[in-house]
Amino acid sequence: MSVNQAWNTNFNQSILTGACLENTKIDDRTSFAQVICQYLYKNHDQQQRLPENQQDSLSSSDFETMLQDLMDAIEVTFNEDINWKIMLDAFESLQQKYQSHKIHLKSVEANANYRFVVRIIVKPSTKTAAIAQSFRQEYNLLALAKQNFATPQDIQTEQKIKQELSKSYKQN
Repeated sequence: MSVNQAWNTNFNQSILTGACLENTKIDDRTSFAQVICQYLYKNHDQQQRLPENQQDSLSSSDFETMLQDLMDAIEVTFNEDINWKIMLDAFESLQQKYQSHKIHLKSVEANANYRFVVRIIVKPSTKTAAIAQSFRQEYNLLALAKQNFATPQDIQTEQKIKQELSKSYKQN
């Protein structure tokens, strides 16, 4: 994973239409005055266009919101169902491990491919790759421990929750 650091960079009057935001890190000294940008991609594969509708263009406020997200958010993608209790326990462990970074949970979103994206807020210029890796490792360790000690009732309850979430997601 490569990180594009654009700290203290002047993008004034640049044309950023079609640019990719994946792994881009900016800070409060990065300047975007009078930028032209009709749409962006979140990933290098150009599968996640913003805005999603090909007929829409970004407003300046949408662009500013995305820039703010670049300054202070880590995204961790789960390709499998999330165990919510384990996710919260892993997040609390992360907060304790990185107390000086003032880490907060921003959002958890499900996308069209039944993947979950957890967004974590951190201070700008934080080593985000290490925090994301630590969060993922803690989640995996807790999930493995739970799997080894799960009771039949735990498994049934988790299956019911998954079914309800699946129904809810398909309705939306």
